[in-house]
Amino acid sequence: MNNYRFIKLVFQLILMLGVCFNSHATHLRAGEIKVEKLDCSSNGFKITLIIYTNSGSSTSVEGKLFFGDGQSVVNAAGVGKPIAGLGSGVGVYTFVTTHLYSSNGTFTVSYLEENRNSGILNLANSVNTPFYIQTKVLVDITICNSSPSLTIPPIDQACANRIFYHSSGAYDAEGDSLAYRLAIPLSNNNQTVSYKSPIDPSFYPLGFLNENKTGIPTFLIDAQSGIITWDAPGLIGSYVISFVVEEWRMVNDKLVLLSETTRDMQIAVEDCINNRPDLVIPSTLCVVAGQSISKVIVGFDPDGNDVLIEPYSGVFKLADSPAIFSPYPSQLQPSSNAKVNFKWNTNCSHVREQPYSITFKITDNPAKGPRLVNFKTWLIKVMAPQPIFSKASLDVVKRSVNLGWNPYPCGNAIKMKIYRRVSKVKYEQSLCDIGLPKSKGYSLIAEVPLKDANGNSVNEYLDDNQGKGLDPGAVYCYRLLAYIPTSGGVLSKVSLDTCIAPILAKAPVITNVSVTKTDAINGSIIVNWSKPFDLNKASYLSPYKYEILRANGLAGNTGLTQVQKGLLTDTTFSDHNFNTVGQAYNYRIVLLASTPTNPIAQAIDTSAIASSVLLSAKPLPNKIEIKWIANTPWSNQIDKNRFHLIYRGDEGVDENNLVLIDSVNVVDKEDGFTYLDNGNFNNSPLSEYKLYQYKIKTRGSYGNPKIKSPQENYSQTVIAGILDNTPPCQPNLSLISIDCDEFKTKTPCNQVTFENTIEWTSPTDLNCKNDTYSYNVYAADFVEDRFVLIGNIKSNQFSERDLNTLKRCYQIRAVDRAGNLSEPSPTVCNDNCPSLDFPNVLTPNGDGFNDSFKIKCSFFAKSFSIEIFNRWGQKIYSSNSDSPSTWSWSGTNKDGAPLEASIFYYVANVTFDTSDKSKRQQVMKGWIHLIR
Repeated sequence: MNNYRFIKLVFQLILMLGVCFNSHATHLRAGEIKVEKLDCSSNGFKITLIIYTNSGSSTSVEGKLFFGDGQSVVNAAGVGKPIAGLGSGVGVYTFVTTHLYSSNGTFTVSYLEENRNSGILNLANSVNTPFYIQTKVLVDITICNSSPSLTIPPIDQACANRIFYHSSGAYDAEGDSLAYRLAIPLSNNNQTVSYKSPIDPSFYPLGFLNENKTGIPTFLIDAQSGIITWDAPGLIGSYVISFVVEEWRMVNDKLVLLSETTRDMQIAVEDCINNRPDLVIPSTLCVVAGQSISKVIVGFDPDGNDVLIEPYSGVFKLADSPAIFSPYPSQLQPSSNAKVNFKWNTNCSHVREQPYSITFKITDNPAKGPRLVNFKTWLIKVMAPQPIFSKASLDVVKRSVNLGWNPYPCGNAIKMKIYRRVSKVKYEQSLCDIGLPKSKGYSLIAEVPLKDANGNSVNEYLDDNQGKGLDPGAVYCYRLLAYIPTSGGVLSKVSLDTCIAPILAKAPVITNVSVTKTDAINGSIIVNWSKPFDLNKASYLSPYKYEILRANGLAGNTGLTQVQKGLLTDTTFSDHNFNTVGQAYNYRIVLLASTPTNPIAQAIDTSAIASSVLLSAKPLPNKIEIKWIANTPWSNQIDKNRFHLIYRGDEGVDENNLVLIDSVNVVDKEDGFTYLDNGNFNNSPLSEYKLYQYKIKTRGSYGNPKIKSPQENYSQTVIAGILDNTPPCQPNLSLISIDCDEFKTKTPCNQVTFENTIEWTSPTDLNCKNDTYSYNVYAADFVEDRFVLIGNIKSNQFSERDLNTLKRCYQIRAVDRAGNLSEPSPTVCNDNCPSLDFPNVLTPNGDGFNDSFKIKCSFFAKSFSIEIFNRWGQKIYSSNSDSPSTWSWSGTNKDGAPLEASIFYYVANVTFDTSDKSKRQQVMKGWIHLIR
């Protein structure tokens, strides 16, 4: 006996002992919950619980079903019934109930029971671990939906050291999108079990390897097909796994998660000498509703054993014209001639957004040992047929087009979508595509119900551009798409295009709106137009005259103004001196002309509206994304000139010197008006220490041979850098200190405004230096106050002027090109230089010199009190003032009587505005000589 078989026997013995010690209620193996809406007019649901158990009378199902809204039901006891193909000892129990939800919301329908079956390898103490499954469902009265059906049982077998495959055969009746992900089994709501992955190294005692011995084992689920691949199982025994089937639908142009079905399943790994069977299936098939499908699926077994081929899909359960297969029911066939014949007559009821999936399971039948299986999934997409135009009639006078189409063959279609573009573009839809790519430049102009209020068919639409008439000079092309309201809405294949002759140019035809200078004040745009070349020259006399009207934005009349002085006879105009930074403007040209009976020029007609190209930029990691948009009567997506041009330069470069770095194919690229600059130009990666300027040149056409093309227009420039979340280095700040003695001698006494200057050094580290773009300067009156931004500067010195005080505190922060701020610098503070000087002579004789005793010169004195004494120490005068600069004494006593000439003594208590507490209160004393 080799080591591997010995280890397996030992392990099996351990499992048997475990079963002996834990023999009570060890029966639950796998299961899921299906939730189906009873009808589309209520929130009533049919709930089906499917449990896979050990079969037999002693293993009844007795758990509790919770509806997620506080209500529950105790499941009536039932016994799992044996089912063919699941092996001996396995039964299926199904419990069905209904429930009405009183409100909208997401609810978790769940089932809980003790206990699982014993001996599960990757579940600690499985016999005492609760069994819990759930399905989350969106309850909404406006959404009619049921959770997917899982058609392939969750009990399967695998061979040790051989790749294992499994599919749930998930099918959604409404055709919603399904996605799959692995999960950890649960023991209750949001409580996972003590679980090991099936590829935990402990399950591989003889080597942690896959089937081909080329790498470590893998256990994966394909997110789109749902096929589970285990390459490859290790120790023999039973394993539990769990996965979630997500159901998604587009609702009101938003992708909505409708349900999440959690399936709990078991895989029995056995020792076997067998090779896996295989299938040959057709490639993905796309058909138009009404076509018939007839295909053969072939199976074979490399060991020559008989095989069983079983198809699983909802297409076999359709109410209208379901698919069929033979032999039916599935049966064992010799490997040399094993096949399944598939037939399906499709019709319009089968049309849906997502393809139908048919999962084929092939199982071999060896003489002894476990069977091996394989899965293949075949996709079939059923599409609505393309509409067919019956007419496209141009009314040249009303500038309108009357469109008509043949009766649409699918009665479940409810409306026809009408798309229009200027100038013809080549487009042949591929076999499996529906709808109309955005890159082809078509715009949806109308949605026409296919039946009126009386139930009569509607097959026409009049396009008069919402009453404004179609734009002069343009060639218009149309396409149709039918809409079927299945599972969020499905579009048909697109019609062939139909184009009409050019609209007569009886009004001016704008050909250019191009930004020539980007500036917040002195920006400029050049506007060009063609004369109304289809206007009756006998009725309207040349020379024609024009008015230029400009409005803010890509369209509309906001800020509409006439921009030229007088009337123009030329067909070009340069609009100057306004803000073109980050703004678009739209223009229109008013035609004025005289007639044979009226020599005064009158307004005749107005051109279509055309806007400038608006460019925007978005920083991304190591790259910059730019996007542009324009609203023009010509098309900027044309075959002949399908590339828009990308120009770039460093910040500060004149916009006329930007360099062409790339181009974008706006006709074939779905997001054509977008460009991602990742530094490919000259193989020079974008630098985080630089800002870049961009502008775009668009190229378009009216499709009219009488109008010269392409229409080429420049956007404004934008400045951007790559995404940078790292702040720059902290700067070192210093203050140019003030010498108070020098301040007193050099500052005029009447000066009331002052200036503080701070300076700092550039970082010595090269990366710090390169990363610093500018500096923010912050100030506060006191250190404890909130610092306020007072300036941004690129130099290393800043002066704050027009201050009424020198007492001020400062911080700076470095700013990089992405706008990140460094940590604040250390705070520096300046203080006032307090001083106050009195004269020593008073001569009140009216000559204008020393007529009063007043402060000769003071700086930053807030208030003071003064007392004046005679030679004998008697106080003759006192005063308090909050305005020291305006106080004075004219040599009188406290009663106001003039004093005799003498010498007097004063004591002044002065309060100064200063941060230095020792200098705030000062006492000043001196003598006054009063001379009469």
